[in-house]
Amino acid sequence: MPENIRKQLKDFKEDGKPLKYLINYIPDDYFDGQRIIAELTELGYDVEEIVKCLEHDFGLDMTRQY
Repeated sequence: MPENIRKQLKDFKEDGKPLKYLINYIPDDYFDGQRIIAELTELGYDVEEIVKCLEHDFGLDMTRQY
């Protein structure tokens, strides 16, 4: 993921934006469950929380990826 997007995600987290907001900001080119988990765990999010959001809010089937 490009560094400018990583920085923006970090800024959003620091500003208290919800996880769904951060995930929604990720461009389609990088919208892959495993990639999103890797990026957001580096920001301190829990894997379970990320997976739940991806499944419930974005309709991704994470059973094979997780």
